[in-house]
Amino acid sequence: MLAITFLIGLIVGIVPALISTILSKEFPKTKGAALGMFNFIRYIGMALGSITIGFFSDDNIIYYYLGISILLIVIFILSKLKIKLNVMNNVEQY
Repeated sequence: MLAITFLIGLIVGIVPALISTILSKEFPKTKGAALGMFNFIRYIGMALGSITIGFFSDDNIIYYYLGISILLIVIFILSKLKIKLNVMNNVEQY
């Protein structure tokens, strides 16, 4: 159990640093704005997440986590597809 907790903590701790690095490389001219937006969304999520969990805390909490996680993954995939389609459309115009 301790090893699993350590592994989860390691992964959760590395992810924000990796995302910050990716954002810095993707948006070199607007790095500050990109990192600021990332941190804003991240911390708003932390605040709203803890409040929301307070409303839904019961024995079936794992289903709420699972449902929200699947929803966020679908939103992320759809947004990446939309960005790729926009980039491809812009390239075709030139």
